Amino acid sequence: MKEKMDRLLSLKKKVDQQRTLSKELILELKNDFLIKSTYHSNVIEGNTLSVYETKAILEDGIVITGKSMREHLEAINHKNEILVAEEIVQQNHPFSEMAIKQLHGILLNAID
Repeated sequence: MKEKMDRLLSLKKKVDQQRTLSKELILELKNDFLIKSTYHSNVIEGNTLSVYETKAILEDGIVITGKSMREHLEAINHKNEILVAEEIVQQNHPFSEMAIKQLHGILLNAID
């Protein structure tokens, strides 16, 4: 079993060396993740924004006619919550009860 694991780690290292990503591509992928995860999370909860409308709100600050303020805030708050959660992980802080409450507060900011 150890031999297989060592072989897999060796192969992974070779693959990682071949696929270094540019900072621009990493940023683009991160932004795409933020938009799509926000869209999918909110649509599960009944938000009617399309993925393109979500993108316009998050990237350009555009207000979508015919959509409620709540729907706009859900998108904005979700993005902000993901960014704070990412920061918690990067700083190697534990997901304590306090951190979870903070994230929940960000998610519901100006909504409830």
